[in-house]
Amino acid sequence: MDDTSGAVSRKYKIHPRLTLTIQESPNQKRFPKCEHCRQGHYWNVVWPAALVLAKYLAKNADHIGLRGKRALVIGCGAGLESIVAAKMGADVSVLDHSGDALRLTRENCRLNGADVMITRRCWLDDAGIRKLRKCDVVIASEVLYNIGKQTTLERLLTSALKKDGLGIFAEAERIGAKDPERLLNGSSFRIESSSSQLGSDGVEVHVYR
Repeated sequence: MDDTSGAVSRKYKIHPRLTLTIQESPNQKRFPKCEHCRQGHYWNVVWPAALVLAKYLAKNADHIGLRGKRALVIGCGAGLESIVAAKMGADVSVLDHSGDALRLTRENCRLNGADVMITRRCWLDDAGIRKLRKCDVVIASEVLYNIGKQTTLERLLTSALKKDGLGIFAEAERIGAKDPERLLNGSSFRIESSSSQLGSDGVEVHVYR
């Protein structure tokens, strides 16, 4: 990571019996661009949608059936959702196009006693995505506005999920965000359920299964 990033440590209460300490870099200035999507930022802090999703995973872990399941976190950020999924008993892999994000996630996993597998790859890298191992659950927060196209999302889910697998996406109501219903329209994937709550910044966050 950039030595001038000014790392800070924050505590997040995810569940009555689960509080995590997360290192973040809120003052990060330099973000190397990914060769596939030409982006590379947004990973350096825990965003409100990530916190909503982490709490959702902890609250619904038994219903989702995370224990013993293979889970893939797309766009790892600071690692909050990955750590929660691992704490809930999942075998977790994380995928991100930023080496800095993966290093931050690895450090936060170490701090919180979570074991995950790291993969550096952009979800817009079609050839790379086709090489993913099949998982029972795919988890992501605020990546749909980046994925953008129906064919890209369908290819990602088809490549990453086992038959009858489950995708869990958290999306804040922001300008430019894509409607998951439209992105999945005409595909073999369907939205099973959704829930909404206000994030810590007062913006509504939707969680789609």
